[in-house]
Amino acid sequence: MDMVLSRDKNKRNLCIILDTNFLFVPYLFKIDILDEFYNIINTSFEILILKDSIEELKRKLMNIKSEKQRKEIEMALEYAKNFKVIDVDFNKSLSVDDKIVEFALLNNCIVATNDKELRKKLKRLGIPIICVRGKKYLTIYGYY
Repeated sequence: MDMVLSRDKNKRNLCIILDTNFLFVPYLFKIDILDEFYNIINTSFEILILKDSIEELKRKLMNIKSEKQRKEIEMALEYAKNFKVIDVDFNKSLSVDDKIVEFALLNNCIVATNDKELRKKLKRLGIPIICVRGKKYLTIYGYY
């Protein structure tokens, strides 16, 4: 499903890439990320997920023993169905995080992630970041 969310049709469309871990936010923190995105971004946006992120979750699901973790992954995969999944044509040896960085650089996207190392890399490269703060809300860095 393509999800382009806009409150104003005259504003440019921005892309937000969800990192794999961000798919757990609604379930783990009870945060409505769509409402939060509207609160912190004053333009229309499209939410994207790399196919590699979905594949990463499916691989984890195959190897998980914990019923609780299995349920979390299944919920994340179900939630991902609400957004556009894109298949990027980057070097297969790149990690999912590196593919997210490359795509964000090439397409001027914001990246939604809670991954500390990925956030450091994104910040160094000047890529805007959305992350969870205080387990209650989202905040954005580097977007003006």
